[in-house]
Amino acid sequence: MDRPERTRGALRVLLATPHDAATTAAAFRTLSGMYDDAPRELKGVRAHVRRDIQAEANRSTHAFCAALAGVDAALAQVCAETHHAAERCDAVLATMDRAQSSSAAVLEHAAALDKQITTARLHEDLAARLVARLVLTPDEETTLDGDVSLAYFAAMDRLQNILDESLLLIDSTSDAAPGAIPDEARATHDVRARASARLDAAYRRVAHFASAAMRRLPLEGAESSALLREALARLAHREDLFRGALAAFAETRAASLPDAFVRALTVGGGPPSYLPRPIEMHAHDAARYVADILAWVHQLLANERELVATLLLRLAPPSSAPGTPRLGHRRRIGERHGGLDFSVDLGGAGPLLRPGQATLDGPVLDALVRSVLDRNVAGCCRPMKTRILQTLKAQTDAVVVLRLYFLLRFYASTMQQTIGARAALSKTLAELMQVGEDAFLHALQQLYDEHLGTLHGPGREALAAVHAAARLVHSVLAECAQAREADVGTGDVRALEQHVLAHFVDPVVARVMALGAQPPEAPAQDGWGRYLRWGAAPNAPQHVCDSHEWHADVFYVNALVPLWQSLQPFEAEVNERCAAIRGHVTSALERLCDRHYTALVNDAGLGALHDGKTPPSEALHAFLALPNLLIAPERLAPLHATLPTAVHKAALVRIAQAYANAYSGSGPAPDEVQIVLDAQAAAHEPPRALLDGALSTRKSM
Repeated sequence: MDRPERTRGALRVLLATPHDAATTAAAFRTLSGMYDDAPRELKGVRAHVRRDIQAEANRSTHAFCAALAGVDAALAQVCAETHHAAERCDAVLATMDRAQSSSAAVLEHAAALDKQITTARLHEDLAARLVARLVLTPDEETTLDGDVSLAYFAAMDRLQNILDESLLLIDSTSDAAPGAIPDEARATHDVRARASARLDAAYRRVAHFASAAMRRLPLEGAESSALLREALARLAHREDLFRGALAAFAETRAASLPDAFVRALTVGGGPPSYLPRPIEMHAHDAARYVADILAWVHQLLANERELVATLLLRLAPPSSAPGTPRLGHRRRIGERHGGLDFSVDLGGAGPLLRPGQATLDGPVLDALVRSVLDRNVAGCCRPMKTRILQTLKAQTDAVVVLRLYFLLRFYASTMQQTIGARAALSKTLAELMQVGEDAFLHALQQLYDEHLGTLHGPGREALAAVHAAARLVHSVLAECAQAREADVGTGDVRALEQHVLAHFVDPVVARVMALGAQPPEAPAQDGWGRYLRWGAAPNAPQHVCDSHEWHADVFYVNALVPLWQSLQPFEAEVNERCAAIRGHVTSALERLCDRHYTALVNDAGLGALHDGKTPPSEALHAFLALPNLLIAPERLAPLHATLPTAVHKAALVRIAQAYANAYSGSGPAPDEVQIVLDAQAAAHEPPRALLDGALSTRKSM
């Protein structure tokens, strides 16, 4: 290969090899520095470049070694000085070790002293805090020696806090014998003993204050202060003192309220208006008198309940009020609430509040209010019972007695739902209610015995007695209906109605039927008795309408219609009796109608109708031509109001029907007879329908 070709190959290799420009430039600068600036032959440069480079490296190495020789000399001097310093430091360290060993005892003693100082300061701070928490301040001591106030209660709270916090200082794990007080706990026990004695004395002062304040409350317009309510709330944690204070309050009210009751009866209100008037001003009106007495007691109970509820307001749960089932809802007097069987004895024992409890449970609070109310108004029971018993015994009117009974029943139910059935007032009203019921039943029996039991035959006296009984039954049932509307014991009202029906109405009906079956007496010929022709000669021919049966049926109708009318407005309650009495009346009217029909036919000479034959034309024309044909005859006059007309019309309708059935073509046509007899509208109806219609259109009493 020729030289140019080798040069090109070398260049190609040189150019193909990647080179860093900076490194390449540095290499060229180094090469250029190896040679001077004089021009040289380039022929031997390539052959001697490696040698030149090695020679340059050797020169540089010798120069570096010469520089390091100076450094080595300096380092040798530094090492010598360092060894000297190390020797001196070792001497200092030895001296310090000797000093540290010498001061170790001093340091230990100083540390012990510092620890003792820290412990002493901690004990001092703890003692100061304990004294501050377990000992009353002079101001608190002064407060406990003064009158009861809100600050007094705050001092009581401090005493309670002292008792609670001192428990933390008692070493319950002490190995001392049982009953022995460890030395480290003796001071704590002394603190607790003093605080407990002081707190007990404070509670007794609060109890005395509350009792005195409640005894001073007036009978009317009494208002409890916040201080008194707070005192009662505090006493609730001491059951003995709390029950005693409430018992004293109840006894005071029980001794004062009877006098107020007697003043309301006899004196009334005070000056200047003197209102309300004395209740005994209306003693002549039994219903109003008893109602005023019961209303006064009811209002008294409402006032007392409001007072007791206010006194115990601090003990009420947040969601309920005293005397109410739930204290978002204010219960009215008489409104029933749950828990009436639960009671609290003011003279008993046992905790009312559980540990940590600030308010009473709802049932416990309600029972407590009822117990206080029971004892408050118990003193009024005797004078109230005496006057109401006198009023009941003085009444002879059964309706008035029944009205008094319903009054007593209403208030007895109200009191039982308010203070419970075991309260003295509820028991007294229950006794009076039973007396009222017995008095009413006795008045009914006495009325029956006096007015109906002594009768011996049908007559005006018997009718008057039955009419009076009918009016009484109507009044009694009206009172029962009013009591039912007022929701005064619906079941008991129903039982009373059934008793009246079974023991008064049924005997009256039976007595009427028995009297009607007896032969009538012969009264004077005046009044409606002359229509019955009582007292006629014994040998005189007896008319069909002058028989005993006729008089009995007239008596039945006149006696039973008013009784049926008295029951008719209350048919829903006395349906069976109403239907039975109406059946008796309808049967009697049918018999009267039959006899009246027979009398009309016989008197007019139309007897052929009995045999289903056409009567003589002359007799029929004469009968139809009578001027008073459509007017009920005098023999029907004793019957009630529209009944004579109904019986007479039923008889005329029956004549028209009999004539139509017997008509043979001769004589007036049946339609003409019906027109004359005014029977065309009822020509095809049975006579009983006319009689029932007449009864249905009659107005009740």
